[in-house]
Amino acid sequence: MIIDIEYITKYIIGYDGGVPMSVIISIFLFVLVSIIILYQYSFDSFKFLRNASWCILVGYLFFIFCTTILFRDAVIETHYRLLPLWSYGVLYNKLLAENILNVLMFIPIGFFTSVGLRKRRLFKIAGIGCGISLTIEILQLVYRRGVFNIDDIIHNTLGCVIGYGVFRLCNTILTNFTK
Repeated sequence: MIIDIEYITKYIIGYDGGVPMSVIISIFLFVLVSIIILYQYSFDSFKFLRNASWCILVGYLFFIFCTTILFRDAVIETHYRLLPLWSYGVLYNKLLAENILNVLMFIPIGFFTSVGLRKRRLFKIAGIGCGISLTIEILQLVYRRGVFNIDDIIHNTLGCVIGYGVFRLCNTILTNFTK
């Protein structure tokens, strides 16, 4: 198999999930208004940052819910793939792009969850990401809006772990920079 980086890049950049622009703008406005309200009533900058990260996370999770369930076409039959890492046995460009997209899609969840929590632990962040991903996969199975796929759960959890790592890196840089 020849990996076509150009195809994969175009697929990832061009992916919109079918979410109408009005929904995206509504989510953005909800997050923006929530952060402005939090800023008005916040006296502690760390508490404001944690609360603002939860607002961003809620808006982003709703966007993910829209792309993976709400605005996806229903299928007649239930589809599921329970074999872990099956996608690497039949890897082709679109599937590789979807795997990368599943990782990228959950990096912000790992990052903003890390910002929002006081006690940040890798296993806690990974558990939250796995739980969110499992919820999405179960809803896709129940409402027939996609494929219940163990690989998606693995890739989404990996994205959360990477998001946690990005948070730790940023936190370390900011801590060392402010000293």
